[in-house]
Amino acid sequence: MKTAYYGSKMRNKKSTLSGNETIKHSRAYQFLKLAAMMGQRHSAKSQHRGTTTKTATKHYGRYGKYGKSHLERLEHLDALIVGGGINGAVTAMCLSSYGYKVALVEADDFAGGTSQASSNLIWGGIKYLENFEFMLVRKLSRSRNRLMQTYPSLVRELRFLMPHRRSDEHGLLKLYLGTWFYWMWGGFQTAKPRFHTRRSLKKTGFPLAMQYLTGGFEYSDAYLLENDARFVFNFIRRAEDLGAAVLNYTVLENIVYKPEKQSSATKTTSHAHWQANLYDKIAKKRLAVTAKIIINAAGPHIDAINKANQIRTTHHHVYSKGVHLIVNRLLPDRRALAFYANDGRLFFALPMGNRTCLGTTDTFVKKPAVRVTPADRKFILTNINKLLALPFPLTTKDIIAERCGVRPLVQEYRNAGSHETTAKDWFSLSRKHVIEGDAAKRYISIFGGKLTDCLNVGAEVYEQVHSWLSTQQATVSEGVATRLVVRKEKLKNGAEKTWFGEPSVAQREQFLSRAERLLPEKIASQLWVRYNHHAHLMLDRIEALWHKLTDQAPLPATYLEGQNIIKQHKLIIKAMLRALDERSSKNRHARAFKTLVNRKNHILTQRDFLMEWERLVAPVIVGSDVLMLEAEYVLKHEWVVSIEDFLRRRTMLALTTKKTELARSKNLILLRKILKKALKHP
Repeated sequence: MKTAYYGSKMRNKKSTLSGNETIKHSRAYQFLKLAAMMGQRHSAKSQHRGTTTKTATKHYGRYGKYGKSHLERLEHLDALIVGGGINGAVTAMCLSSYGYKVALVEADDFAGGTSQASSNLIWGGIKYLENFEFMLVRKLSRSRNRLMQTYPSLVRELRFLMPHRRSDEHGLLKLYLGTWFYWMWGGFQTAKPRFHTRRSLKKTGFPLAMQYLTGGFEYSDAYLLENDARFVFNFIRRAEDLGAAVLNYTVLENIVYKPEKQSSATKTTSHAHWQANLYDKIAKKRLAVTAKIIINAAGPHIDAINKANQIRTTHHHVYSKGVHLIVNRLLPDRRALAFYANDGRLFFALPMGNRTCLGTTDTFVKKPAVRVTPADRKFILTNINKLLALPFPLTTKDIIAERCGVRPLVQEYRNAGSHETTAKDWFSLSRKHVIEGDAAKRYISIFGGKLTDCLNVGAEVYEQVHSWLSTQQATVSEGVATRLVVRKEKLKNGAEKTWFGEPSVAQREQFLSRAERLLPEKIASQLWVRYNHHAHLMLDRIEALWHKLTDQAPLPATYLEGQNIIKQHKLIIKAMLRALDERSSKNRHARAFKTLVNRKNHILTQRDFLMEWERLVAPVIVGSDVLMLEAEYVLKHEWVVSIEDFLRRRTMLALTTKKTELARSKNLILLRKILKKALKHP
């Protein structure tokens, strides 16, 4: 067993963690794993300048479930995926599930670009009905339904209330009939639309400015219960579980295509492959890898990568900037608010934890690097203030956080080398994705893409890869699959399992049954939703602390019983310390005094375990639902490099907490120290 120290006051600086699990998700381990895939043996000493072999052995130990023999068998990659957004993440998971040797690299943090700036919606694209893109709506609706069915803990149905104003371009009846058409295209998988008169709108509890309204209606879509970046990261972690090597903050410096060569002297054939040169910005190390296929999933940066490496494509991206503002909760329940903004486009007020997310803008920009401008803030605040009858209009002082990113929209080159796009052209662009493959060089570019359609992206890329690497060539029309490819495995009970989806209900119930003695049901369910089977590591830590606290006493039967035992421990410890202090002051006999001191030290150690227990089950920020227990797990196991990675992408704390509160948090100060130590000794 490996030991690790998490608390600042514990005298016994040990808590049980599996050595394999401690190093398994470290960045340095991923670097070694990728190097081993290439048949390169990197000693721990060479990976960490100034780190002795003894120390490195302590931190790395064995390679977790990937023993050295397994790593050394992965001499070459089947596919190198560039980009850790939703497209790259789901592609890595899909290919890994089929047994392909895959590596994924991301220049910044996973989901650090477009995938962290969405509306958190998993939707069928009701607004695309205006452009008569019925097949796109049908496809997205099916994708939404599939995600709701296979990820029920993460993707939930969301009810939208849409009031109609006299100034709206479309009539109330027309819009209401459109929601029924939308419901039909979605396969009747959500709640039915509902019509609202002005009178029934008043009864909804929403603070609407009724003087502008003629009525309204409700319809259903879906949204992500957790953050969009968290949703993406779960795909990446699953890919890693399946054998993929993943590295964030790793730049693709260049790629070189090596065509097939035959040697007359040795009578051997060197198969065609790509050589990619990578640079790990954190470890400050370079690594050359070879791969049969390169998959460019870099989102808005696809064109720059293709251009830098002389890759010609028939498509390219244009960019739409989207901005969201997060404010204090404005909505009375878990329903969302939808309406037409001043520019005629759909505008939302969406639930986000205990806050409300407002937006979005839809602005044509020429470059993917964007920021929130005063005009963006004014547009959003003006529109929401006009619709809602708030006690006081929202101002910039009410903004808690901001989300800003670009949507990469797909466009074909008009003619040789021309890719100029006007705003007028851009307004009519479709939001669909395109998988473009170069069969001669085995290079794939993923253009566009949405959270909703992610499973189709993974399946279509798999079909392309499979057709190139399998001995029996698959038929793929223009590189785009028309059906969702799934790998089905017959289970003992006769059920079928696909390459995507949550763990089984039985696994969830097993975890909750184990956790019910140590954590409240709500917290246990929350841990399972966020971390799935990895949440068992957190239970291991709580159980180990319980045994130390109670001198190996059995676990409580229920959480309430455990709290009562802890409460009794607190009273007993307090009384015993007081009694020992009184006896120590009266008895100065050397031997007796030494015995009293030893007993006191033992009780102090018990008190420290108790304080550590209370610290772990406390929230990182008062009022948040993120515990210190999971925060420390995330810092050590989820490739976190900066505190922003944790606050913004592994959790929603940076979106739901004011910066002043974050700056004052003592727990965050401790987490920064833990992160610094983890990066120094991964």
